[in-house]
Amino acid sequence: AALDGDFSIVRVLLQHSANPDLQDICGGTALMGAAGGGHEPCVKALLRAKASTGLLDDYGRTALQYAEATGRTAIAALIRQHAAPPPATAAEEGPKDYLVALGYAGWSAGQLEAEMAENSWLTVQANLDILFRSAAEDRLTAAGRQLGIDIDLLSAEAGHA
Repeated sequence: AALDGDFSIVRVLLQHSANPDLQDICGGTALMGAAGGGHEPCVKALLRAKASTGLLDDYGRTALQYAEATGRTAIAALIRQHAAPPPATAAEEGPKDYLVALGYAGWSAGQLEAEMAENSWLTVQANLDILFRSAAEDRLTAAGRQLGIDIDLLSAEAGHA
C-alpha cells in the first residue's frame, strides 16, 4: 500500500497495529517504498508510527537513500528529522583517535605466547604519537627508534659470530 501511495490503507493498517518495520522478501519496508515513490502522506504516517529509518534492505539501502536517489528532497528531510542519532564517533563524542586494522593470524593455541617468551618479537611501549600522528609507512622505523635500533639495519638472516 505504501509503495503505491495508498494512504487510506496505510492509515488503517497502522491503526490496527501493523508492524511498520515489516520487511519483504528483499528486505524492503513500507517506509522505503513510500520514500522512493514520493508518497509523503504515507511517509509521515509511517514515521509517526515509529518506522525505523535505519533498516537496510538486501541491497544495503535505507529509506533515506531511496528518497535521495529519486530526488525526493522534502521526504529525505522528513526522514532525517526522525533518524536515530549518529554513532558517537560520527557525532564527535567518541574517541578523538582510533585505528581500524583488518588482518588474519593463523597461530595455533599458545604459539604467540611461546614466541613472545622466546623473545621472537620486538615489542615497544605503545606510543600514541607513532600510532595516530605518523604516516603508516613511518611507524615501524619510529617504533624501532624507541628501542634504540635502526630497523633498516636488521637482517632477515640468522648467523653466528
